[in-house]
Amino acid sequence: MGALELSLYLYPRMIPIHNLAPEDGFADAETGQLLMPPAVRCSFTRVELGGVYLVDNGRQCLLWFHSQASPNLISDLFGENKQSLKDLDAYTSSLPVLETHLNAQVRNVLESLKTVRGSKGMAVQLVWQGIDGAEFEFAGMLVEDRNNEAQS
Repeated sequence: MGALELSLYLYPRMIPIHNLAPEDGFADAETGQLLMPPAVRCSFTRVELGGVYLVDNGRQCLLWFHSQASPNLISDLFGENKQSLKDLDAYTSSLPVLETHLNAQVRNVLESLKTVRGSKGMAVQLVWQGIDGAEFEFAGMLVEDRNNEAQS
């Protein structure tokens, strides 16, 4: 494992999806570089009520949904027929291709993360707060919490 890969594994990146700027996830007009959204510190204290977060440690990529995530946000990401967390398939490993701005932003960010990984494949695992046992994996990636197996 190289130094960059090790640093990402030890300190994952956590990107809030629920409040992306309109230009995040698209190429900069001047440079042509993808504008990545800013990451936040890996702690439950940074998790917002109703938020959705993409957490990547180089080996695993989680899309975590707060239990009060907005139905509009869920339908923007997964389609109009998906209004709540219970409408989503727990075994989904990618986002569908939709015409919504948010869906395009998140797919572009995921493609950028896949490119950085190189030959390593990347599947996205959906995690729901209070519903899914995989929430412990999310909590384990929040390395700034004193006890990263439970909320601070």
